[in-house]
Amino acid sequence: MASILFVQKAETAKLPVMLQAWRVVRLASVALMGVGLLLAGACGGRTTPIICGDATQSPKSIFGDALEVPTPAGAYKLFQNGQEFGCMGLRWTSQTGDPPNFIVKFTQDGKYLVRDASGNFSDASVTTSVPAGVDKFDVYFFVSKESPDTIDCRSYLQRGLDGCIARSGSNAQCVFAWRLKDVAMSGDNGVCRLCYREQCNGKDDDCNDDGTGVGVDDAGTCGSILGQSCKYVATVDSSTPGCDANTKDIKCLLDQTNTAYVCIGTVAEPTALQWRKIPDVAPGCTDANDGKTLMVGAKEMLCDTCDGKRTFRLKEGAGSRCATTAILSYVPPN
Repeated sequence: MASILFVQKAETAKLPVMLQAWRVVRLASVALMGVGLLLAGACGGRTTPIICGDATQSPKSIFGDALEVPTPAGAYKLFQNGQEFGCMGLRWTSQTGDPPNFIVKFTQDGKYLVRDASGNFSDASVTTSVPAGVDKFDVYFFVSKESPDTIDCRSYLQRGLDGCIARSGSNAQCVFAWRLKDVAMSGDNGVCRLCYREQCNGKDDDCNDDGTGVGVDDAGTCGSILGQSCKYVATVDSSTPGCDANTKDIKCLLDQTNTAYVCIGTVAEPTALQWRKIPDVAPGCTDANDGKTLMVGAKEMLCDTCDGKRTFRLKEGAGSRCATTAILSYVPPN
């Protein structure tokens, strides 16, 4: 059986408290399906399923049969030791103090167990409370590479997804997380997402977008050219928008084959901007084309010799003649 988290909402010190029974059901077998959560409301005994485990949210559908999750230190294979450890906890708007948090163990048969004060894992109930005036809260599950003796669940919950999905830093040990967002105290609503390190795929993998489009393929995820972040496009051809005679900014794309493109002209037609593969552009700088230029957006590129190699560089002052940032090259993400 999964554990039961009792969420107690303190209305006032003199009135009876309202009790909500939280039943977070089995973290569905990571090898077979997604994750589901159930809210069992104490008032009326109503049970409302909140599903996070459709085909698009299951770890298997995202990470494949190998279940290798991308992390800052490279791919991490889930359940290679038979079980995983992590944290569970609650967050809400204007939260003060330490968020409620618990160390948990995930097992491959789809259950999770909570660690008690003695260090034992069991399905015994645990209790927490939220202050008066809180109508909605978020529930987080973090899966970490750390052991239950070293994991700092308070830090995970304080930092939320930003700390868990960080490319580096103290929380880089986090593998991935589930976020159940905007759960009402009545036991209704809530949107569940599986969140992990941002990939270059046109999706909001780390769950920081919230519908605005800003967080999809965060800067640097798809690499960069001349200091400008590339964007993901499944396929690139002559009809791909964003590159024409009106283009001013330097633009870079990365497709599903990890081929980088830049909106650039040619030595023969400097202003004929098209999406061109970066490896196809560099050979245009030859001894015969020394001193000739082409355009990348509204920037002029000069064929020159830098570090003994022919390359296109931004045509700027002599002080930055062959600066690393001025050389036309694709920089893949770390």
